[in-house]
Amino acid sequence: METASSSSSSSSSANASTKPLWTVSYQIHGKVQGVFFRKYTCHKGQTLGINGYVKNHDNGWVEGIAQGPKSQVEAFKKWISSEGSPKSRIDSFHWSNEGLIDKLEHQAFSIKD
Repeated sequence: METASSSSSSSSSANASTKPLWTVSYQIHGKVQGVFFRKYTCHKGQTLGINGYVKNHDNGWVEGIAQGPKSQVEAFKKWISSEGSPKSRIDSFHWSNEGLIDKLEHQAFSIKD
């Protein structure tokens, strides 16, 4: 049991160690442009409390980065690879640069042009 007389700096580092930060870059291929995929993806990222971005690629796919606690990033990966927006069709997906990070590189989840 923890005591209230402990210094507050040790409790914040304890919280950081219990919720390691995770990152993943992603590409989603299929019918993912012109179907509000970025809007739904941004909303899902914000709902899950993760940071990162989503953007259209010139070749017709969507790409981005998701960062936050691993469980939330995993939930995001599951959603973006199987659901997306109502009118989208996901044919394939690719994860890269996945792993632990020391700090978040993005301040919120956003849509990039």
